[in-house]
Amino acid sequence: MSKCSICDHEANERVRIPSFQKFRISCERCGTYIISEEAESFLMNNSEIGGQKYILSGYTRNATLTKKSAEISTSNINDIIGSAKIPSDPLEAIDTLVLYLYHESTKKTPDSFIPLTQNDYPLIYSKNLNEFNFYIRKAIELGYIENDTYDASSEYRLTIPRGWIHISELNKVTRASNQVFIAMWFDEKVNEIWENAFKPAIKHVGFNPIRIDKTEHNEKIDDKIIADISKSALLIADLTGQRQGVYFEAGFAVGIGIPVIWTCRDDHKKKIHFDTRQYNCIFWKNPEELKEKLINRIEATILIKKP
Repeated sequence: MSKCSICDHEANERVRIPSFQKFRISCERCGTYIISEEAESFLMNNSEIGGQKYILSGYTRNATLTKKSAEISTSNINDIIGSAKIPSDPLEAIDTLVLYLYHESTKKTPDSFIPLTQNDYPLIYSKNLNEFNFYIRKAIELGYIENDTYDASSEYRLTIPRGWIHISELNKVTRASNQVFIAMWFDEKVNEIWENAFKPAIKHVGFNPIRIDKTEHNEKIDDKIIADISKSALLIADLTGQRQGVYFEAGFAVGIGIPVIWTCRDDHKKKIHFDTRQYNCIFWKNPEELKEKLINRIEATILIKKP
């Protein structure tokens, strides 16, 4: 039987798409995804990316869960790895596990048990089964979920009341928004990327792009900006032109926990402020390139956030 290109687990299905030099792969662990032959060769022969395959596995498995089409190519591998919403600490990993059980239980009834298997650890971006079992055990010890085992070989459900109270608290801080705020230079020199990159890319993934100078309002401009950023699911900050307002708006979004995607025209990359160089910025040369990269980055960024 053929193997999965990401985790080397036996694949349920592996179908070549000849016209596009791609494979459609279905794996119990990584879900269903499309990968180019070039990207598959890159994964097999690049030792540096070996320790990061679990990120790709988490990305494709969560894409399958949310019925999104996951596609891996050499042009988007780094974007996926660099922007994936991996739990930042054990508590966030446990929350991600609890949220998964919650979303699955909404398809049934609150008292239903949800199965977890040895191939489910990519759901919360765990590196291996042992790590996944650790989070299951801790979620039980915290009183969020229940069953009589401590590993991924059984079925689990949220506890009443503690598990459901915790879900209520998590949902209060989850922004159910389909709005993406664009912070950019308001100049004719970059209008083309608004029309041919930002707008189509954001709409492609099912979100609504908003740019403050393109909306009708009667409020004070600063108040309107703060309000619109606060109710956005994501902010895109284009640093082309080095506008101070863009840095302010991006900084405000970071401060209140809204994900930020950084972009910049390639010939301006040496001018960006050093404080932002720690972030994985998309450098672009034309709207077509920016649009493609944005679609990949947005999907990788918001994937785990949307039920």
